[in-house]
Amino acid sequence: MTKANENGAEKEQPKQYTILTDTIARSMKPGDRKLPDRTVKGLKLKPASRKGRGYWFLFYNPPLNKKKRSEMSLGSYPDVSIAEARERANEARKLLAKGIDPMLARKAEKSAVRKEEAVPTFELAARSYIDQKKAGWRNTKHAAQWTSTLETYAFPYIGNRKVDTLSVEDFRKVLAPIWLQKAETASRVKQRCSRIIQWCWANEYVQNNVLNVVTELLPDAKEARRPQHFPALPWQKVPDFVNTIVRKNRLGSSRPLMEWLVLTAARSGESRNLTWDQIDLENAIWNIPPDNTKKNRLHDVPLSNRCLQILEEQVAYFKMMIGRDPEPTDLVFPSPRWKVYSDMALSKFMKDHNVESDTKGRKAVPHGFRTSFRGWATIKEYPEHLIELCLAHAEGNKSIRAYKREQLQELRRPIMQAYADYVDSYPTASK
Repeated sequence: MTKANENGAEKEQPKQYTILTDTIARSMKPGDRKLPDRTVKGLKLKPASRKGRGYWFLFYNPPLNKKKRSEMSLGSYPDVSIAEARERANEARKLLAKGIDPMLARKAEKSAVRKEEAVPTFELAARSYIDQKKAGWRNTKHAAQWTSTLETYAFPYIGNRKVDTLSVEDFRKVLAPIWLQKAETASRVKQRCSRIIQWCWANEYVQNNVLNVVTELLPDAKEARRPQHFPALPWQKVPDFVNTIVRKNRLGSSRPLMEWLVLTAARSGESRNLTWDQIDLENAIWNIPPDNTKKNRLHDVPLSNRCLQILEEQVAYFKMMIGRDPEPTDLVFPSPRWKVYSDMALSKFMKDHNVESDTKGRKAVPHGFRTSFRGWATIKEYPEHLIELCLAHAEGNKSIRAYKREQLQELRRPIMQAYADYVDSYPTASK
């Protein structure tokens, strides 16, 4: 374009470029040349296969290779308007001004988002860990024990939290309520949480294992692990408790389990996890597998006549509720949901009935019935080594260990039967 000057000569005028508008963009047809925006350097609209549609690109030279030509996609038109495309292009230009390649920055951001989305919650991580490891565990019930422990003590506090947000303080809050009161359980919870976080570390969900230092925020370990005295119902009052409370309204409740716990002087976990394949009805023996015992060794309990009656009642319960006899792997005392009763179920039962104990200011707990049994057996002057065998505390002295296992059972059977008779002798027993 030219224009005459004062001397009559013509001079060249600068070209007038048209800024991209919606009118121009909507007239764009397939096969047309790219339309430059002309307000942001390198921003162009490439025609699509339909009239009035296209794709936004920012053309630029990356900071580390000025000779290279890069194309950065900014979306499609008209979904991304001209104004939005200019804004995105300007943001990219700002990064270029700082020596940052905008496409590499975007990839890094997307990668970070994907990584953040991949980080599991503690509960999801725990269940994934258990699913991955359980095939290698010798005890088939180990996975259920892990899950039950975490569901009771950890998930309510941190189950819905992403593992990379958990701090030492979070795990202190999990452990503090049970660290002194339930030292053995607390140790188990800590160990299992630590294994899970270690697994998360291996999967790059976290940068360290905060459980390694959590004990620094808790009372001294020796104090926490000091053996605790379990408040027990005095042995003289056990028959009253069983006959007036436990044997009432038994259907579909934890009461048969509670009576079994009393009569066998077994531990709560052994009784709650009892399955039918552990019962030898022919010989009236309960064979507790090593995986279910505290000492990790087989322990057998001679069953009294009343225990055998309880088993018959449970068979009848199965037939009434599900129309069949129990299978060997079925729980003998299933919860109303046909799962293992929680440790708290029996404790709550005793708390709800305000069961007194031999410890001032404290109520009796289920584990205390072992103490009740010991008190009764001692008064009856049964041999100490046999009482210890009944409680699975020891194998007895050297001469007793020389007996065959069957003989040891027969030495203990009269004790267990006498105790069951005593418990059944209410109301005269406590006099």
